[in-house]
Amino acid sequence: MDLSNILELVFADIRNIQKEINSLPVTRTIGLLNDNIRTLKDQKTPLDELYTAFKSDIQPYLSISRSPRNFSFITGGITDGGMIGELLVPLFDQNVMANSDTSRSIAPIIEDIVIKQLTELFSLHSFTGTLTTGATMSNLVGIRCGLQWIGNQNGIDISQDGMFGLGKVEVFANCPHSCVLKVLSVLGLGHNSIVKIKGLEKDSTVMDTSDLELKLKESFRNSTTNARIIIAAAGDVNTGSFDDLETICELGRKYESWVHVDGAFGLFAQCSPKYSHLTKGIQLADSITSDGHKWLNVGYDCGLFFVNTKHDGILNSVFSTSAAYIPGSDSPMNRSLENSKRFRALPIWFSLKSLGKNGYTTIIENNCQFAFEFGNWINRSKHYSLLAPVQLNIVLFKAENGNTRDILKAINETGLVFMTGTVHNNEYGIRCAVSNWSTTIERDFKILVDVMNQVLIDMK
Repeated sequence: MDLSNILELVFADIRNIQKEINSLPVTRTIGLLNDNIRTLKDQKTPLDELYTAFKSDIQPYLSISRSPRNFSFITGGITDGGMIGELLVPLFDQNVMANSDTSRSIAPIIEDIVIKQLTELFSLHSFTGTLTTGATMSNLVGIRCGLQWIGNQNGIDISQDGMFGLGKVEVFANCPHSCVLKVLSVLGLGHNSIVKIKGLEKDSTVMDTSDLELKLKESFRNSTTNARIIIAAAGDVNTGSFDDLETICELGRKYESWVHVDGAFGLFAQCSPKYSHLTKGIQLADSITSDGHKWLNVGYDCGLFFVNTKHDGILNSVFSTSAAYIPGSDSPMNRSLENSKRFRALPIWFSLKSLGKNGYTTIIENNCQFAFEFGNWINRSKHYSLLAPVQLNIVLFKAENGNTRDILKAINETGLVFMTGTVHNNEYGIRCAVSNWSTTIERDFKILVDVMNQVLIDMK
């Protein structure tokens, strides 16, 4: 069977799965794997046999991440436009590395257009940026740009001379995401570079700006070099709470610090007049991280990075490289870590254009309405209680019978809903994160609460 015939089978299956996506089990129980999956033979295997093996031995054990009731890990689905873009990316297999003159392709231009469109979507009019693999990489890019800026303030070009003369770098944070710790390790700053800032008494996940100023003032007075980076949160991963970005950015200016905002999902509050007050002051930040595969609802993997244009050229200062066969300082490879980059911009372009700004406003507000209604249901329940107030799209709760882990396992084993566990203030909880464009109150809310009630009955 030739490729064209196999593609007919593949696309027929894609159409069927697309039709059934709302009713397919969200989670799967992985069985005993067929040895054929693991074995690499000397001889080739016909593609039709491979596809048959995929359907019998792999597909049944794939979770349906695109399900409207996948409330785990703050995972978006893929919009219809995004799906078309994702299908086209491998067909044309662009490496968005060199500029369009060198690559003889429009792909680098489309990436520039998409970055501009994203700054319009988020009202970040004094920002530029780049696409990455995800928030982890975007946080790395942001902190590395911060180091370059710090070096410049101290007469050191870190890209050329390294960090030897810089001295100790202090990273001020309250509840940084675990990927920030990974970034600090990769960059050689280390986890112990973090200066822990207290959380507010009423919400420990929100940075206490009085404590931040106290510690910045101490650092400013005592350090021999001005080497300070502040990591602020636009949306805590457990509670959805926001730091006071405006005050933090003002303190950053006052104490000559780089302010990086981790807005992996919280940046999308900017899309809604109802919730944009949560991100007040974000335009004052030096750099911002977000994720495309979260609330933008494009496929994995896709990260977004934005840097304030007052730091014009800093991406090139950090990431610029030269090779005789790749001329052009404006090449995308000179604005991010990757020299090889898939055409991530195409699904974003399809999704943005197909929905428009108003479409994303609707997604954000519908998802948040779902979360608030679920939070209200939890509050009315005798069997569940909230561990934190609902502030955006995350509902954090526990079972009142003290059996929260078993309750979560039972919920996920139904296959109708998928949520994940976490720990908040030393207490285990269940996190329901609503970020899929196709989730509806009319269809999915009843399914969710029915599952929540049924698992209690089944566990009696």
